Amino acid sequence: MNPDAQEALALCDVSLLLLNDMQAWWLEHAHRLPQGFIHENFGVANLLWRRNDIVAVCDFDFVAHHERVFDVAYALFWMLERLEPTRDHASWSWHRIPELLARYDATSSRPLTLQERRALPFEMARVPLYWLAEAVFLPNPIQAVLSRAETLRTAHWLLEHAHELVW
Repeated sequence: MNPDAQEALALCDVSLLLLNDMQAWWLEHAHRLPQGFIHENFGVANLLWRRNDIVAVCDFDFVAHHERVFDVAYALFWMLERLEPTRDHASWSWHRIPELLARYDATSSRPLTLQERRALPFEMARVPLYWLAEAVFLPNPIQAVLSRAETLRTAHWLLEHAHELVW
């Protein structure tokens, strides 16, 4: 087997371990989270801008009926993953999330519930797993998996510190 394929397969094994770690929480709490139609990969790349205003949201190929907090978790995960200058997760800008969530709630017709806020670290940890599942649709799935190895470390860190990340 090609060495890159072996490494990608090993990362998939890591993702299975993360899924196993999440399962108990998921079985106990997921049914309490409000559901709705969500974008499922909402981010800046899916926005059309005119000057400083968002004029459209696009790329609806993954829209599905799921827990609505996942879209918020997805955006937060990638914002932190791409904007933080270090891989030391403990030093990331976690303290800024309450302000972002307050602004989200202030402009939303459906502010986040307490259950959704508590679920955010777990939902954020699901993001790289979701992305790995999407990799099969990309032209080079092996390279796609390899390029996201660091995100699995972030997911692991989120699960280890989920109860400290209260927003």
